[in-house]
Amino acid sequence: MLVEQPRRVFIPPAPRRPQRQLFDASMAMRGYWAEMNASTPSFLGWTQLDFLAEDIWLDRDAVERVKPGMSAFHQAWAFPMFDGNANCVGIRLREFCGSKKWSIAGSQDGLFYDPELEPREAVYNGIKGREIVVVEGATDTIAGYALGLPTVGRSSCGTGAIHLKTLCDRLKVGRVTIVTDNDAYKARPDGTPWRPGVDGAKRLAQQIGRVYRLVTPPKKDLRDWYYAGLTAETFWMIADRQQWKLPERIPSRTCTCVHAPMRARVRNPPFPL
Repeated sequence: MLVEQPRRVFIPPAPRRPQRQLFDASMAMRGYWAEMNASTPSFLGWTQLDFLAEDIWLDRDAVERVKPGMSAFHQAWAFPMFDGNANCVGIRLREFCGSKKWSIAGSQDGLFYDPELEPREAVYNGIKGREIVVVEGATDTIAGYALGLPTVGRSSCGTGAIHLKTLCDRLKVGRVTIVTDNDAYKARPDGTPWRPGVDGAKRLAQQIGRVYRLVTPPKKDLRDWYYAGLTAETFWMIADRQQWKLPERIPSRTCTCVHAPMRARVRNPPFPL
């Protein structure tokens, strides 16, 4: 006697619902920009941008390049954090007339920079290349713009490597000058000393895979160095005294930079020079 086997019926899975984005940094930042521009000038004719420039003691035109906003609810200035493609991914707040800084919940750690940034064109040992200056923090980025430097700022010493690598690829940057914070030495659990700013800059250089050099200011950071009378000529003079270094972790092939040994050069470098 033949028994009919039950047929297997394929039931397609229910379509996944798109995940709801809890925080849209671009939309929130547009509100802060509108709030910044909608504020009426004071009796002196000052706008909110003038008050921000006076608050951090930096040039107004340089402040405007990082596209700041204002949040009356948080009583703070709002600085957008961009990814490597100039998309706003986070917002960093800085309280009025103070130094307290925090990020809005849901923000990603991005970069502070002018979306229309142009790298520096320079020639090193007969090889033409493009260069940017990497600092830490929004106010250091503004100080770099006040000096006329092609500055990009990280939100902290241990973040922004992926976005910075994307930015270097997009702008065809082959050399990076990293300005470290002049932090005091700290002790690890095993007792060995370390400096957060310098060690973080070295890790960043290995992650972005570019020829790099480190500049440690005599002051705490680039902004304090700017307050002390730093000029662009002095900065580049000190930076040119530093030795260019190759990243230890190279993605594929060996670099063809002139600082590399002749036996280590190949035709196609893994990153643009």
